[in-house]
Amino acid sequence: MAGRPRCALVVRAPGAASSGLPGETPRCYTHVMAQTLDEAQVLHVARLSRLKLSPAEVKRYARQLSSILDYVAQLQEVDVTGLQPMAHPLPLHSVMREDEVRPALSLEQVLANAPAREEAFFAVPRVLDEDPGGG
Repeated sequence: MAGRPRCALVVRAPGAASSGLPGETPRCYTHVMAQTLDEAQVLHVARLSRLKLSPAEVKRYARQLSSILDYVAQLQEVDVTGLQPMAHPLPLHSVMREDEVRPALSLEQVLANAPAREEAFFAVPRVLDEDPGGG
């Protein structure tokens, strides 16, 4: 992959069909033009996703998906020259404490909040029949 530019977004030009051949190189676009999806494209995506859509849903999704593509096109116009790519907007740090060996709790401490106990054990309601045959 040396020499191939890294793409923020890989898209196929409207109306372009994939050859379906392994190794087909997708085109890399650094600017995505706003595009309106028509109902045929929405139906195609629905078929690929194995979704059954009503005519009203097809129209609604065509509008909504077109709106999303318009917003992506708007985001592509932002100048990001000199900015480093990031996976998260805030610095990440572990919220887990370090593992450290501590003395074990005593039996009395363990059973202190038990709702019921029998000698050195938690007492719980029976969940299995006494008959091993289950009947």
